[in-house]
Amino acid sequence: MKDLKKIGRGGYGAVYSASLGREKVAVKMLSDDALSTGFDQEVSLMAQCSSIYIAQIKGACYSPPSCCIIMELMQQDLKTYLQKWKFQKDGSPIKIRYQIACDIACGIEYLHEKGILHNDVKSPNVLLDGSLRGKVTDFGASRKKV
Repeated sequence: MKDLKKIGRGGYGAVYSASLGREKVAVKMLSDDALSTGFDQEVSLMAQCSSIYIAQIKGACYSPPSCCIIMELMQQDLKTYLQKWKFQKDGSPIKIRYQIACDIACGIEYLHEKGILHNDVKSPNVLLDGSLRGKVTDFGASRKKV
């Protein structure tokens, strides 16, 4: 990987954009706290998913202290998108908001069909691509149904 550039931060650690060969990817670098709360399970659950409504994992590295999850690079998260429109007179177009809501619902339905409970659906955990299509991400709190 090369050309790492920090694009976000959260309780789990930080997210960087990077180049992996010719492909642009997102690299979620995990903090020590995040490692102790189910790194293996998060990677395993993400690897089980193959849907246009779920952010796709490309790989993972477990070599403390540099543990990371490599995923497809998206444009922004839903929270950022909504904040940009917050003070606009007309707000975000209803058609786009409806499509994003449908994408999230399809993603959650897909997870439930796979026996996965996400447990942390919120705007920062929905990523948007360049066409404003939504994908569910961040499986840190997710569990398999029993």
